[in-house]
Formats: sequence, C-alpha cells, structure tokens
Amino acid sequence: MKQVSVLLDSVEKIRSFVDIIEKSEADADLSQGSRHVDAKSLFGALSIVSNSPARLRIYGDEDATNALIKEIEQFMVV
Repeated sequence: MKQVSVLLDSVEKIRSFVDIIEKSEADADLSQGSRHVDAKSLFGALSIVSNSPARLRIYGDEDATNALIKEIEQFMVV
C-alpha cells in the first residue's frame, strides 16, 4: 500500500481524477476526516470535495501503484 495526499477542490478535478483511477488495475480509497470512500466512485469522490487535502491509499502490485501515482501527480500535494 502507498499513501499520498491529493487536493480535489472542484468537480472538474474530481471527474478527471476518477477517470484516471478507474482505468488503473490498483484499488484505491479516499479519506478525509471520518469519511472513507472508494476512489473509483464518482459519487464517493464528490463527497470529498474540499479545500483541504484528502488521503489516497493505493493497493496493488508495485508496478500498478507506481504507474497510478505518476498519472495523478497533478492532484498530489505535499
């Protein structure tokens, strides 16, 4: 499992983010505070819209996980 922080502060960003995540072989969850959702679910991700970063946990083999991280770099925050 790998974990990164992502900022999903608009509906457009969430749509792009979920489109990328859906195509990945890796599984992923988003969490913010006490909310935890499937990152491949548009409706779930929409419940995370905020100006605060969310935690993305990625589960899968190393190649799929690393490939997904490269594809979502534009959403990542430190």
